Amino acid sequence: MKPKLPRKPNEWLAEITRAWGEARDSIPETEGSRHPLTEETLYQLAPLLALRARGRPEAGPEAERVTEVALANVLDNADPDDPESPLAGDPPLAFALGYLATHLALGLIEEDHAEAVLDYCDEHLPDD
Repeated sequence: MKPKLPRKPNEWLAEITRAWGEARDSIPETEGSRHPLTEETLYQLAPLLALRARGRPEAGPEAERVTEVALANVLDNADPDDPESPLAGDPPLAFALGYLATHLALGLIEEDHAEAVLDYCDEHLPDD
């Protein structure tokens, strides 16, 4: 059974922190591959983990659409290759943005709620 959609910012923080941990656990699995993951690139897994958390298909048209929207949002705000990006240098917050943007693209949360949760994450998300 999939978990309920978080309502309060602290509930979102707990879910995002769990997903961040799962994403970090995948880093060693990619070592030696052509494109190994680093903390700076873990935002790429945020849409997949968000879809999984909601029990949505991880492939197909919906997954492709929301992944494209979420990753574009992250790259606009947290591009690790652009030091001028507002969230550059903050991989956990970039991941949180991708996770929330996926939920926004799925129509599960409103933009103002996503912004409030992201602000809460900015204040409370662990640095490591």
